[in-house]
Amino acid sequence: MTRMGGRGMRRRWMGIVLCAAMGAIGAEGVTAQDGGAAQSGAAIQLRGGVADGASGAPVPNAQVRVLGVPGDVATRADGTFVVRDLPPGEYTLQVNALGYRVVETPFVALPDATPFLRVTVEATPLEISEIVVTPGRFGIMGTAAPATRQTLTREDLETLPQLGEDVFRSLQRVPGVAAEDISTRLNVRGGSDQEILVTVDGAELYEPYHLKDFDGVLGIVDVQSVGGIDMITGGFPVEYGDKTAGVFNMQTLDPPVQQTRTAVGLSIMNLSFMSRGTFDSGDGSWLVSARRGYLDIALALTDSDGNFSPTYWDALAKARYRVHRSHTVSAHFLYASDDLTVDEDGDFVESKWRSTYGWLGWQAELTPVLRAHTVASFGRVTRNRGGFENNPEFSPGLEAHFADDSRTFDVFGLKQDWSYELSDNALLKVG
Repeated sequence: MTRMGGRGMRRRWMGIVLCAAMGAIGAEGVTAQDGGAAQSGAAIQLRGGVADGASGAPVPNAQVRVLGVPGDVATRADGTFVVRDLPPGEYTLQVNALGYRVVETPFVALPDATPFLRVTVEATPLEISEIVVTPGRFGIMGTAAPATRQTLTREDLETLPQLGEDVFRSLQRVPGVAAEDISTRLNVRGGSDQEILVTVDGAELYEPYHLKDFDGVLGIVDVQSVGGIDMITGGFPVEYGDKTAGVFNMQTLDPPVQQTRTAVGLSIMNLSFMSRGTFDSGDGSWLVSARRGYLDIALALTDSDGNFSPTYWDALAKARYRVHRSHTVSAHFLYASDDLTVDEDGDFVESKWRSTYGWLGWQAELTPVLRAHTVASFGRVTRNRGGFENNPEFSPGLEAHFADDSRTFDVFGLKQDWSYELSDNALLKVG
C-alpha cells in the first residue's frame, strides 16, 4: 500500500458518522462521498488521523493496519494516514503506536464513498529491563572478599556463549562457580551440586538435568524461557533452606505487554518452541515453552549401526492472573523426559528418566508495608533402568544376565514468606 497526499484538494463530504469505543480508547469516524475521485465499483480509500486521547496532539509513525488486508501504513507527522484499494465491506482498523495501547476500531467501506476515521489512543507505560547495581571490591594483601549475589539479565543470557542452550552452562563464568567439560553440574566454592538450591519461580527442583546417565549433560530448563537468574555463592540467609554451597534462582520470562509472541528455534542440538502473551486486558498472562533435542538423530546419521540412542525433551508452562490490584495467583508446570538405549553385540541397556513438577503461587500485598508470598509444590522424579548381557564366557552355564532398577522420588512442598517494613531502615521477615 502507498501513501496519498492531497491536503489542498477541495472535497465535498456527505455520509454517516461511524462511532466505536474500546474501553478507555475512543474512535470516531465519518463516511463521506468523494465527488471527484470515487466512482461506483472503484476501489475505496480509507483516510483518517491518529491523536493522543489526553492532549489531542497528533501521533506520528503509528502503525495502521486493516485486519484481513495485507500490508500496513504509518501515520504522517500530522497524524494522518491513507489506506488505498479497499473493496467494499466491513473491516476492523488496528492502530499500534509506541507508548500507547493497541486500538481496534470497526468501520464500513461503502461503494462510492471515502471513509474517514479519527482514532484516539491512550498512553500506557513501557516495559523496560530491570537495572541491577552491585558493588565491587578490590583489595591488596587483605582478606578475601565475601561471596555476593550475581545477577544475569535476559540480555546476558542471550549474549553469553553456551552449549545446547543450557542455562546451567551460562553460569560457569560467574566467579566462584566451576563445572566439568561434559557435565553441567555446578560446583560452588568447592561444594557439590547437591548442596546448591535450584529454584524456578520459587519452586525447588531436584536432579534438574538431562542425560543423567552421563552425569547430567544439559539442564531441563530451556534458556529461551528464562528471563533472569540470581546466583548467590555465599552469605545467603536462612530463608533458602539447608543448602550450604549456593542458591541458583531462575525467573521465567515475562510476557509482552500488548501482543502475543511466538518463536521457533533451530540450533545444532535442539528444536525449540515458545509462545507467550496476555489476556483479559493484561490482567492475565501465559507462557508455553517446549524443546526437543536431536542428539539421537545426529548419532544415527554418523553411526551406521545405530546402537546408541539418547533422546530428551522438556516442556514448561505458566499462567498468571491478577485477581486484585494487591493479589496475583499463578500456576506452573515443568516436565522433562530422557530415554537412552544401547544395543551392542547382543547386550542391551535401556534407561528412562522422568521429572514432573507442578506448583501454585500467590503473591499478596496486604498493606503497603505487609507482603506475603506462598508457594505450594509437588515434584516427582522416576528412574527405570534395565537390560541384559548375553556373554556366556564370563558366566559358564548362564545364557544371559538380567538387571532391573526402578525408583520413584516424590516431594511435596509448602512455603510461605512474610515481610513487614518496620521503618525505612528496618525490615522484618518471617517464613
